[in-house]
Amino acid sequence: MFDIRPTIKSAGFIFSQIKRELNLQAQKTQNLESKKTKTVIEKTGTLPEENYWEELMMKLPQRPDFPKKYELTTFSKGAILKELERTMSESIDVNAELASVGGRIHQQISSGSRVKFVGHQGVDDIEPTNIVSNNENLKNFWNSVAVESVFAVGSEAKSIVPEMGSDEQTQTIHAADVHQHSPASREIEIWLENLQKNRELLSHNPALEKGKRLSAAKSKKAFFKGGAKWSSWFRFNRKAMVFVASIALPGLLILGLVRHRGIWARNNIIQNGNNAMANLEEAKRKLEDLSFIGAADSFALAYDDLNRASGTLNQLGASFLSVFGELPGLNKIKTANNLVEAGQSLSKAGENLSLAFGTLYKTNLLAFLDPSVGSSGRGLSGSQKSSVSISKLLTEFKDILNFADKNINRADRLLADIDAATIPSDKQELFISFKNKIPEFQRYIGEAADYSDFLLKLVGSDSPKTYLILLQNNSELRPTGGFPGTYGLITFENGTLKKIFVEDIYRADANLKENIIPPIPLQHITPSWGMRDAAWFADFPTSARKVMEFYKLDGGTEVDGVLTITPDVIAKIFEIVGPIEMSEYGLTLGADNFLTEIQNEVEYVADRSAPKQILTDLQPKFFERLAQQDKDQWLAIFNIISEAVKQKHVLAYFQNSDLENMALKNELSGEIKHVGGDYLQVVFANVKGSKTDFVTENSMNLKTEIGVDGALEHTLKINRAHNGGGSKYGFYNRDNPAYIKVYVPKGSSLESIQGHSITDFKSLINYDNIGFKRDQDLARVEDGTTRPFAGVDAFEESGKTVFGFWLITKPQQTKSVVLKYSTPFMVADGKYNLLWQKQSGTGQDQISFSFKLPEGENVLNQSAGLQTIGDNLVLNSDLSIDREININFR
Repeated sequence: MFDIRPTIKSAGFIFSQIKRELNLQAQKTQNLESKKTKTVIEKTGTLPEENYWEELMMKLPQRPDFPKKYELTTFSKGAILKELERTMSESIDVNAELASVGGRIHQQISSGSRVKFVGHQGVDDIEPTNIVSNNENLKNFWNSVAVESVFAVGSEAKSIVPEMGSDEQTQTIHAADVHQHSPASREIEIWLENLQKNRELLSHNPALEKGKRLSAAKSKKAFFKGGAKWSSWFRFNRKAMVFVASIALPGLLILGLVRHRGIWARNNIIQNGNNAMANLEEAKRKLEDLSFIGAADSFALAYDDLNRASGTLNQLGASFLSVFGELPGLNKIKTANNLVEAGQSLSKAGENLSLAFGTLYKTNLLAFLDPSVGSSGRGLSGSQKSSVSISKLLTEFKDILNFADKNINRADRLLADIDAATIPSDKQELFISFKNKIPEFQRYIGEAADYSDFLLKLVGSDSPKTYLILLQNNSELRPTGGFPGTYGLITFENGTLKKIFVEDIYRADANLKENIIPPIPLQHITPSWGMRDAAWFADFPTSARKVMEFYKLDGGTEVDGVLTITPDVIAKIFEIVGPIEMSEYGLTLGADNFLTEIQNEVEYVADRSAPKQILTDLQPKFFERLAQQDKDQWLAIFNIISEAVKQKHVLAYFQNSDLENMALKNELSGEIKHVGGDYLQVVFANVKGSKTDFVTENSMNLKTEIGVDGALEHTLKINRAHNGGGSKYGFYNRDNPAYIKVYVPKGSSLESIQGHSITDFKSLINYDNIGFKRDQDLARVEDGTTRPFAGVDAFEESGKTVFGFWLITKPQQTKSVVLKYSTPFMVADGKYNLLWQKQSGTGQDQISFSFKLPEGENVLNQSAGLQTIGDNLVLNSDLSIDREININFR
């Protein structure tokens, strides 16, 4: 038999020993038979690869006649039984059979009796069920704890007790022969010696003497009674016995090895797993502190811990895990393996993501908005100066995201293949919670990848991009945020900012090549419609397309989109970057005075031929200051921009459908939304009211109840308080004439209105027969306009019914308008929902809402913030963002 001993070394080390033995044997054989080639076993001592063990077994020496005698051409049950019967009926050469497995007979004995060794009396019919080697930890094995499955951690261990018989008959092996046996037979002799020592210890126990004598008597009687039959059976089945012994004994040796090795492996895996969890927790804390490099280090340490645990599992044998991992009782092997591999994948993904975010965190992306960086590299450091293209940075970031996504998807598959029942009961909740977070990780990475694609397309990585920028002054409100007195052009190419151009919007409209009739509420202040007034529709995509049309009519080129920003955003950025000195104007602009001083310069101080020149001169200084910010400042600036997008102070429209879809998805598009329930948006358009919206406060109250016919009845009150009149700046002391548009569900009808202003505004010119054109989009709206009440327009726009009217508020005056209207929306199954949209560019207008419950109905659930007052559900909030209200009652 093979001289295999239990060892604490890895399976690869054991096979390297076999390799050395085979090489020595091959060399000896080559000297005798030159035709035979030396056996070579490759890749020992390394972690097993796929098919490695199969290839190894094919390279092991085989008996020359083995394929002919034992290899079956079919694996059918009948063929196997036939082969077994034929094999058992053959005669056997004991010497040859033992020699084929590495053993030999030291003394020929009779087949009629059993082999006995001097000094080992009483040992009979031994059934070895475990292995004892020279290893100190495994001596006296029969007295040790019974075999335990180290793989089924936490399961109840089952003892395996050796059965011993006794026999008075003994045959002696000569001393000369004892010293001539092979290493394998020496192994067995040591084993039997240890058994005998244990036997003798037991024999000196008086309490066992009586049972021993009875057992010996029964054994002796049974032996003589069936001895002849047993001897005959043994002779007939001696070949089968040798075959079974040659399989069973190495198997038992391996079982002992696995037991000893498995206990060590379990402890090793647990320890490394605990270390990995500690490092992952540390990585989480560092990410919360934005310490990306430190987090990457912790992720790397966790990966190393798990890699050591994985190495321990691999030493048990990849083939063993793959073949037997599905067997009952061994599924915990698969669980451990999957958990370790999933942890490795997540750790590697975390490390790479941390490094990627760390790179972005250290990079001032706003520096790319400074055109001077394109030639000088100012605002960038190190390797960034060699390439100021944001495309390279974003492309590398996207590649890392893809790598992380693959690792997390792999972890998801591994965790999905784990039966939670195999996890210890006290850890199952933690495992399930962690498993359920994987989709959240995948979503985060997916969104980050989408943002990367968005930015890559935005900055012209694939082709040059030019965008029209509208600086919308929300001190003079218009439907999409404010009057755009200044516009700009920004051009990107290959991820690099190539050009920024800022100009007075009236200069562009001076080149208008066509005369187009403006909207009716604007005809008393301007004879023609231009880019300055094109954003007349509350739905920003509609207004943006109209702005692009007028820009081309003004002689401009085709642009790829329209972006807007309000002064509120710039003022907040000044809080981060600090004041900027404008020495040529005798001003220092900061967060507190930016808007007021700019408006004062434009309205009263500047040369009338170029009133917006101060904005043109401020632009390069402002972007240069942005490029100088460190990571803490520019991160704060990005937070300001992100909040501005949420509050509709930054809007974007793109010709590219992918970019526009991304804008829609991220609340950047400013579109009028279409929902299945109730809807409301109140839009103010300051028409010749100067900058008085800066000092005017708005508040609204909506009361809703279900009418007799099931339709919803609404009462809307709009309040405006003009706080101007005493300011040193004249543009805050004027009247505020606002054309108000109330957007409600399509098909709604106005029942009454009170408090609105009745005006006598007239067009500056008569448009009949003077060659002015009508805009088709505007014509569709105005041609369907009705006037249900004096001074009120009712029409459809952007899929909504709109009620339009004037409200003129004087300084130090508060005015209110009350509308009653009904909507065709029916409350079905006791569910009511309302979307109240915010007008772009407005601040935090106060709102209140109340919903009267039908008699006898009770609330099942409701939106956060709603309070029950009598039979009404009441909400007091603001319109800093869109508000959704949901009520479910029965």
